[in-house]
Amino acid sequence: MRNTRAAFAATDRLVGVMLTAVCVAAGCTLENVSEETPSIDILEADADEQDGALRRTELPPVRQLDATTETSSDTPKRSGVFGSPCLNHDQCDAGLCMDTPFGKTCSMTCSGTCPSNQYACLLRSVGGGDPSSYCLPRWLYLCNPCTKHSECNSGAGPNVCVQFGPEGSFCGTTCTNSGDCPTDYICKEWTEPQTQKTFKMCQPFSGVCSCSNFAVTQSAATVCTLPGANTCVGSRLCTHQGLTACDITGQPEKCNGKDDDCDGLTDEALCDDGNPCTTGSCNTDGSCKQTHLDNVPCDDGSVCTQTDVCNFASCVGGNALACDDGNVCTKNACDKKSGCAFPPASGVCDDGNQCTINDVCSEGVCNGGGPKTCNDNNPCTLDKCDPLKPKGCYSVATSDGPNPLCPKDANPKTVDGCFGGKCASK
Repeated sequence: MRNTRAAFAATDRLVGVMLTAVCVAAGCTLENVSEETPSIDILEADADEQDGALRRTELPPVRQLDATTETSSDTPKRSGVFGSPCLNHDQCDAGLCMDTPFGKTCSMTCSGTCPSNQYACLLRSVGGGDPSSYCLPRWLYLCNPCTKHSECNSGAGPNVCVQFGPEGSFCGTTCTNSGDCPTDYICKEWTEPQTQKTFKMCQPFSGVCSCSNFAVTQSAATVCTLPGANTCVGSRLCTHQGLTACDITGQPEKCNGKDDDCDGLTDEALCDDGNPCTTGSCNTDGSCKQTHLDNVPCDDGSVCTQTDVCNFASCVGGNALACDDGNVCTKNACDKKSGCAFPPASGVCDDGNQCTINDVCSEGVCNGGGPKTCNDNNPCTLDKCDPLKPKGCYSVATSDGPNPLCPKDANPKTVDGCFGGKCASK
């Protein structure tokens, strides 16, 4: 018995060395994961009865089976036999009530093989007694959230707690092909986020680790962070509803170069002076500093300018909006909020009518003054005005005949009057 226990302890130390070797060979990182060497008290059962020493043997090839497959019989399992539900060791024929990913079930003793290749024949001590060979789950901890390697082991092999970036760390195991993985898992390359090293691991087809019944009963948890928020650390926990979101509680933001409120931003809005032509940042002493932005597009708040740029920390408007309605009786103006405006203007104007004079602006409209007087000082014409003619005024000849306004000559035999629009004597 003494030799057996000594060999058991020596082999237990060997498992710890193998765990480290597995991680190093695979290129995985142990950063942010506890360096604690897993305490494993389960070994492959293969005792040499002549010298009492224990030696590790290779596990048989993995055959893909459904998680619920434990025997080939469809009849209900008798209480206490392998695979039947249990709460304690006394309820099992073999004296071992074991944890499985699907709940507690009774184990069975073995000698090298088990009814299902989801189980391995391993040594296990119960109640502090000598270890015996039992059928135990191969992948009890696979994909469970974790914080250190020891949380991923006590089953069929040395798993590692691997960091999957901000989502947290999960129990993983290396593989060479999908035959090394359980049902619904595939052996494929995986790149460690921090070191960018690539190696093969058993990964779920869905790409997401889900919480097994065992993980829920163990309240398996992991540490998570917000992307880019190195100071914000939270936790995720396996519940009956699944893996919770990253629970991070932040603090009020301070001017210290850190993401205190855990929103993925650093010192946001603390040094914003409201000026679009400056950018604020925090000094190391917690005070604010402003940096001028020049030749940077901005908005001076006025619609009357179309090209605004920063100049010496001020937003200067340029390319003024052209406001001209072509009306001399209005003022051309621009309101910085509403844009072009044309209020009434006073003054002299031209209403475009050649038959009016003294036109003036009133309420934004040019109003004609009095009528234009047309007189060519010719008594033999009628003076008229047409607003469509270039000068308005024009004359029409009167009828031929005597006109007292025409000058008289000294000849009593002639008639003095208008002839052809002119005064003449005939």
